[in-house]
Formats: sequence, structure tokens, C-alpha cells
Amino acid sequence: MISKTIFRQYDIRGIINEDLNSSNSKLIGYFLGLTIKEKIENVPYIIVGYDVRTHSNMLFKALISGLNESGCKVLNIGLVATGVNYFASYQEYQINNQTIKPNASVMITGSHNAKKYNGFKITINNEPFFGDEILALYYKILENQNYDNHFFVTTIFAKTTKNEFFYLLA
Repeated sequence: MISKTIFRQYDIRGIINEDLNSSNSKLIGYFLGLTIKEKIENVPYIIVGYDVRTHSNMLFKALISGLNESGCKVLNIGLVATGVNYFASYQEYQINNQTIKPNASVMITGSHNAKKYNGFKITINNEPFFGDEILALYYKILENQNYDNHFFVTTIFAKTTKNEFFYLLA
């Protein structure tokens, strides 16, 4: 059962392995991906970065597997500060000889909270995803949390128009 308490006004955040774990992070990724797809005409590209917390990588793997399963493509910018994640969401990337502008971003971070916390800060179309939108995501997950997921991840290299390399998880 996913807890409503992790769906806060400006982010999704909770105590690792009590409120937030790999299973519900996959569900969050999947249903967030579907939500993003409702707002985007083409296949969405999503910037995802994470902070230095020891459990951030676990959340990253779970989140992106859900995003991929929903049909989104993930640009992995790895271990970065939150500001770098936001900056990356405004850049253009060369992927398979196409210029791609990300449609959304997720930063996995516990922010200023104690080390037992972690979570997701989300933007869609360079606008914050917050308030009623986060609550609507919770209700979508609650209604479908028995979804039979079979997540997958593949990796492709991509580079920015300034020749910086990132991984594309598609």
C-alpha cells in the first residue's frame, strides 16, 4: 500500500524502506510517465538525476524502469546537484541524429532532510509538478497499484549539442 503522506505539496518524499522503496518507486515512475505522456504529443524524454545519498541509485533504477515501461525515454545525467538537473532540462541533445529537447525532469533528492529521507522533485515542460497534480498522481497509483509490472531498461549513448555525453535509457 502506497502512503498518501509521501505525496507532498512540492515533491514526493519519504523515509527510505518505510514510506519509499523500489516497488512503489516503480509505480510512481510508471504512472508519472503516463501522466507526462498525457501532456506531450511525441515520445517524452525525461532528464533524471540523483543526489549522493546511498539509496538514491536504488530509487533511480526503480523509477526509470517504471518510466521506460510507460513508454518514456530517460536521459540519465547521473549524480548531480539539483540545480544541474534543472539546467539539463533546458538543454538540447543529439540522439540518433535528432535534436531532442527534454519534456520533463526528475531529481531524486532528500534535499535538506535527514539522510533517511529521499524523494522526487518533478518538472514537466519546465514547470513545477506540484499540489493537485501530485495528489492526482497518488490517486492514479492508488487505483492501479496492483498493476502487473514487468519493467525493463536498455541504455543508449546521447550527447548534448555541446558534445557532452549522457546515457539515454530507452
